[in-house]
Amino acid sequence: MNKILMIENDSEEWNQTYELLNEKFSVKKCSPGVDVFSGMMKVTAPDLVLCDLTSGDMSVMARIFSILRKYYTPIPVMVISNEFQAKEFEKYLVTVQFEHIKLPAEPKAIFKRCCERFGLSPSETTLIGNEETKFDTWGRKHILIVDDNAVVLRNMKSILQDKYSVAVATSVELAMRLMAKKKPDLIFLDYDMPVVDGMMAMQLLQAQEDYKDIPVIFLTGVSDAKYVQDVLRMRPAGYFLKPPVPDKILEAASNILEKSSFDEEDN
Repeated sequence: MNKILMIENDSEEWNQTYELLNEKFSVKKCSPGVDVFSGMMKVTAPDLVLCDLTSGDMSVMARIFSILRKYYTPIPVMVISNEFQAKEFEKYLVTVQFEHIKLPAEPKAIFKRCCERFGLSPSETTLIGNEETKFDTWGRKHILIVDDNAVVLRNMKSILQDKYSVAVATSVELAMRLMAKKKPDLIFLDYDMPVVDGMMAMQLLQAQEDYKDIPVIFLTGVSDAKYVQDVLRMRPAGYFLKPPVPDKILEAASNILEKSSFDEEDN
């Protein structure tokens, strides 16, 4: 079960969010204090941090964000705040680790975003009072997009999400954790990422029995001929230069996933 650490001030609205999230995740609450937060990070080892920026002193929140960026870079942080607070913390919110959700934010909207972040099965439902919230990607093929650029992730997701179930990851480490929970049918992989690049990631996938047959399409911002040859030596299912062109991305995904469906039917 995915673990979420909530930094909030125990308001009634956040209690509703907590109860909703706790139906699907292991959720721990944390008051907005640096020492308490540092201790909870070590004890709970969360997969995601959910932070109400309105719940604490701005200088304290700045220290907490600094700790997250310095020591917990692979852990995504979802920040709920108003526009003024977002501007104050813009240097964090423009990075791929942090995602901003603007107030007002309904509990069910936060719940849905957390599910999307973890790439959970969209067929899962939950009751919010008398209202049932369903995710509309039941039965769809699942695509994982891996890129350290938040703009590319948003663009790619917007291209694909109307037709497919889509999960995103800002690093190969996070991608592997998501894949352990739900195996994708197709991966769009940035070839130029830091630490573990596309070539290393492809080698990791090919070395694992469960993942070696997943088709991978590389995304790259370099058009140099030799560079492209190096990419093609990895024998990906395809490659595209950035920025992605919607029609071409959709066509490639459709061709690969339809072929996969036919192969499954033949077997």
